[in-house]
Amino acid sequence: MEYTMGVVGIGHWFRRLQTGLESVGGIKVTKALGTKPYEAKAQTFAELGITRDNYYTIEGDGSIPEGFFQGIDIVHISNPNEFHASQIRQSLSKGKKTIVEKTYAISRKEFAEMKRYIKEGGFEKSIYLHLHYLHKMPTIHMRKAAKGLIEKHGKITGITATFFERADDEDARRTWLFDMRNGGIFMDWVHPFEVAYRSVGAAFGKIQSLKLYATNNSYDTVNPTGVMAEVELKGNRFAEGAKIVVRVAKGVDPRYSRKSMVFSFADGTYARLGYIGSESESKENRGEFETGEMSGTARAPESIAKLPGKSSSELFVKEIIKLCSGRKAGLGLGQVGRVFKPQWEYQKLAKKQQLINDAREVEKFLEDGIREA
Repeated sequence: MEYTMGVVGIGHWFRRLQTGLESVGGIKVTKALGTKPYEAKAQTFAELGITRDNYYTIEGDGSIPEGFFQGIDIVHISNPNEFHASQIRQSLSKGKKTIVEKTYAISRKEFAEMKRYIKEGGFEKSIYLHLHYLHKMPTIHMRKAAKGLIEKHGKITGITATFFERADDEDARRTWLFDMRNGGIFMDWVHPFEVAYRSVGAAFGKIQSLKLYATNNSYDTVNPTGVMAEVELKGNRFAEGAKIVVRVAKGVDPRYSRKSMVFSFADGTYARLGYIGSESESKENRGEFETGEMSGTARAPESIAKLPGKSSSELFVKEIIKLCSGRKAGLGLGQVGRVFKPQWEYQKLAKKQQLINDAREVEKFLEDGIREA
């Protein structure tokens, strides 16, 4: 059976989905909705087989035109976060399977309202929140390995996460990412929390330390483009006082580009998850998994494995098909709530923080992240 999909936002995230659609099959994109005229992306639409009659422009308030919903099974929402809550309601109320990128909503109150709407409406098997690092091979490998590592090496004493993205033209155009109306960079990089939750069952406590950085003033000079947050870790797999130190940034010099998470264990052993961008993955390398011993403040690797397997995009498409067949897919509402808990405290604390522009402090933030990556 082939399902039909309408896409809200043919851009950054759709291109990653598209590679999975092409390799897995089972879903055909037949409609699209955007903010620009059809001619602006005519070549892309032609390649997808989307005619001018099946292209719609978004309303001024972010609402989706009624005609868009006709004749499709799935709505994929990947436009600015501020529109997600209202568009999810529209889509679910039309009986469509609904895939939404990154978040249901951008504030604690709106997020809680969306969870309530989904639960009370019986929509839990109709919606899928796409947190794409759940489908990355290092995350999947760590989830399988965690129990054995803890039994052998003791509880997890801490996690460090470094996700620094190099400057590129696309992010320079997507400056809405940094505005708190869309959750800001911390929400855009919720991924360390989803990995820690999914791979080792982490629960998150208070944010113990928070700093906001201006890592690229050409992107934004008011909102942070880099964040460092230290967050309490809770759960029976964690030692007392364990915390996750998250450093995320966009627009950095290529020498600082890195995406990794390091899990430290009681006996001095560590496990490092090395992530690579979807566009750089190959069939033989979907990322890496490294283990070794700490030697002072340095790591001494003992094993580094390149991880094969399905791409995150292929696994994502398989999840969408699972949802369409009537089965529950992805994280449940309670699980999603745990992943997003630090976001709401961040939004409250960030209002009181000064943006750090000093070049030396910004460089130290980046160098600390690379050293611990």
